[in-house]
Amino acid sequence: MAASVAHYSALTGMVYLGNLLVGTGALALPRSFQDAGYALGLFTMLVLAFVSYMNVTFVIEAMSVASACLSEEKKPQDEKPPSSSSSTATTEAIASGHNEQQRVRHQESLDDSSDLRMEAKFDLKENMELGRMTCLVLGRGGWLFFYVCMGVYLFGDLIIYGVVVPKALMNAVCSYPDNESLINVSSSWACRSGGDVEFSRGAVYRILVVAFGLLLGPFVFFGIGRTKYFQFVASFLRWASFFIMIGWAVQRLVAGTADGHPVPARPSQFTSLFGTTVYSFMCHHSLPSILTPIEQKDRLQGRVGIVYMVVFSFYLTMAVTAVLSFGRLHDVYVLDFFQLPTDSTLDADRWTLVTLVKYFLLLFPVFTISSNYPIIGITLRNNVNTLLFGPDNGSASTSSTQYLVDSDQNERSIWCGKWSWAFRRLVVPFLVVLLPLCISLVTDDVEALIAATGSYAGVGIQYVTPTWLVWRLRSSRADLVDQMPSNLASPFRHKAWLVFSFLWALSSLLIVTVNHILAHFYS
Repeated sequence: MAASVAHYSALTGMVYLGNLLVGTGALALPRSFQDAGYALGLFTMLVLAFVSYMNVTFVIEAMSVASACLSEEKKPQDEKPPSSSSSTATTEAIASGHNEQQRVRHQESLDDSSDLRMEAKFDLKENMELGRMTCLVLGRGGWLFFYVCMGVYLFGDLIIYGVVVPKALMNAVCSYPDNESLINVSSSWACRSGGDVEFSRGAVYRILVVAFGLLLGPFVFFGIGRTKYFQFVASFLRWASFFIMIGWAVQRLVAGTADGHPVPARPSQFTSLFGTTVYSFMCHHSLPSILTPIEQKDRLQGRVGIVYMVVFSFYLTMAVTAVLSFGRLHDVYVLDFFQLPTDSTLDADRWTLVTLVKYFLLLFPVFTISSNYPIIGITLRNNVNTLLFGPDNGSASTSSTQYLVDSDQNERSIWCGKWSWAFRRLVVPFLVVLLPLCISLVTDDVEALIAATGSYAGVGIQYVTPTWLVWRLRSSRADLVDQMPSNLASPFRHKAWLVFSFLWALSSLLIVTVNHILAHFYS
């Protein structure tokens, strides 16, 4: 049994889910939406949001059925229901000694008790993470597939974090051209002119990448705690920043200073839009740890659906206002507001306020992303160790970011020499920090990085794994699936939905790959 966790209300759980969904990908979504065109962007976002939600319901159903399977295995013999002979004797005694009304009331109480036991078996009391479920349900092949996808996805996360934070700091430190129509600022330009020693913007960016790694990299070796109070502060900064950006874009539209000229569709830009949108709706890998502590799980599927509708509406509002307000967007949306010239006719107080808001928007990714970097790094470290060595038997955690899978000692004996500890604790963390930072040093294209991470690893985690889990459970444990409470069962029960999800994932990967090949040869 998993270690006890603090419980919270359904509303709190849905807030956590919303915060998980609205992350770094949202900053790159407006640029991808603009590149692909508003019609293609709207259609793609709508379909991907629907497929993502469908697979969330698959994860919830798989968690429920897997919990029921473990509950059956753990149930001791003395907890079995009373034998049929005992039940028959009791019923006969009641029928002979009491009236018909009492007999019916007794039978109803037996039925209610049976229903309660059945629902308790499916209740999400144990933290049934995706990594653990893939081991239990899909075997070693499914477990390996999931952890490879998870490792690649987390590796991409670290690269993106290692780009966004130094890029934001570089723009805060260096002078920025006071021209909102200028998007591609050359990295060879001087960071600040007039000094004794001049550094280019590219040099400052690379210095900040190294400083970022030196400052936060050690936490990947040792770990860092994250309090709920810091999470609340980070959530406030995130939502305040996004609402400021939406409000500012709307103000430009109302004031007539907007210069957006959106186009309906650019199919050649579908690859970037697809990967960014998949990345923006990613929550499946952390879904069990959010839903399990919720106290009241009635109408759980519906509540999650409401969160998805709210997030989709938010993404669409931000993307539409962005493409209408700006002629050409940056790959990190906050840079578009930082680049806006401040009206010189403003009084001193209003000028100061506008400047502070600009720097607040520019620096908010620094604080929120920096807090996540050690957590993602530790998660990737543990995933790599799990793939190479198998689970750490001393770990009591059931998180998919820890050591989950039961493994035969002989299968990993080759790694379990006297250097195993040093490799786990020193070499793997060092590579986890170094390799993503090396890629961050040579590219700062956030849009391309997010698109690549979401297009491949994101599809494996968000679409393939949940669909595979539910298909396997529905075919092998149909008896439990039929008994599952409606609040935990996916509304997409027909086999055609599973086929659709698999085909959508496959066709999306093919389209993305073909677009990459065509872009490489014809660019």
